[in-house]
Amino acid sequence: MTIALFLYFKIRSKLLFHFLVYFSAFTLFVFFYLLVLTYINANYAQVDFYIVIAVLAVIIVSYSFFLYSILHFGHYLVNKKPTLKRSIFELSISVISHIGIISSFSIDWVNNQINQQFSAGLILSFVLFFFAVIYVLVLKLSNIKNIDAELKQIYMRTSILNIVFIPGFLLDFYLIKTLHFSLFIPLFYICYSILFLQYFIKTYSADLTADRSPEDIKELDNHLNLAGISTREKEIITLIMKGYSNQRIGSQLFISLSTVKTHVSNIFQKLNVESRFEILTKLKNTQLN
Repeated sequence: MTIALFLYFKIRSKLLFHFLVYFSAFTLFVFFYLLVLTYINANYAQVDFYIVIAVLAVIIVSYSFFLYSILHFGHYLVNKKPTLKRSIFELSISVISHIGIISSFSIDWVNNQINQQFSAGLILSFVLFFFAVIYVLVLKLSNIKNIDAELKQIYMRTSILNIVFIPGFLLDFYLIKTLHFSLFIPLFYICYSILFLQYFIKTYSADLTADRSPEDIKELDNHLNLAGISTREKEIITLIMKGYSNQRIGSQLFISLSTVKTHVSNIFQKLNVESRFEILTKLKNTQLN
């Protein structure tokens, strides 16, 4: 969370903001449901009854918020413009899940006892969780051709993660219910976090055109002139330094993808590099206008 917040204040990415909403909900759920509740189950006699009530309340709210954030983040990844219809759908799934979990609990305030039944409401809340995960997976895969090329790789990786971990989620719900232990949900949390944070760190590191002095600009311009870099190639290098893909460079400069690839190939030869990363490394201390 700390790294993600730091990166957001640096790059102010809308994608990162929506990821933070999703990541916050996921973190809250993992922390309270898997760590705090496990501790309470192991030390129930020593834990105050009202603390248990408070923790359960946070777990129920975080679970509902997590479901909402899964759907909301999935919709944002595919189509960045929110609609009233999608918002109602996201909130409805979250509220129904919330009611379902609450209905499974019965509280004896006199004897300070909490009982949870394997009721229809609890089953419904579990079903909605898997529905949300599968729905977002199908949504991403069915719209993969329309997704920005820069994000396509991470979409595919997270989709593979979803497919791999869905059976694990089923096993986790059984383990939590019987042994008060979870394996796949925290592992999924770690893997998912690493994938997205790696992408955002790369984006932040790649944007080398911010906060540079005029001297740096002049130095790089002179360096590129000596290497025989044309004005158009300078423009392309600027966008590469911002982390743009070839497809996005073409859209930005109103040239075809094949033309961009030709320019990039020429840039590689003139700068004696073999990859876009080498361009970033070679020019990291300077910039263009």
